[in-house]
Amino acid sequence: GPILRSILRNLLDNAIKYSPAETPIMLVASSASSIGGAGVKIEVINRTGEAGTPDPAKLYTKYYRNKRAHHQPGSGLGLFLVSSWVRALGGTIDYQLLQNDDGSQSVSFSLWLPS
Repeated sequence: GPILRSILRNLLDNAIKYSPAETPIMLVASSASSIGGAGVKIEVINRTGEAGTPDPAKLYTKYYRNKRAHHQPGSGLGLFLVSSWVRALGGTIDYQLLQNDDGSQSVSFSLWLPS
């Protein structure tokens, strides 16, 4: 539906905005069960760029922006809205910092939504 499109658009916009040029962005969807029952898991993974990594404690806070991200346009509302929409759909969102084999880092946003 339109809410899911808005969630994915926000996560992909962030991935494009904050990853280095010419690096891959992964979007992975799979069926996955959770405590809530059957559903779908959607994960967006991108390499970290100049802005570095976000503060996990503030990620979904209204108007939060990483100090090093201020050269990028943005309102600080994207992840706040995404987390609100995911909860409204009865789902969960999870953030992880991943270490790549080449020493670089990636960020992962993983959603679980009931089917």
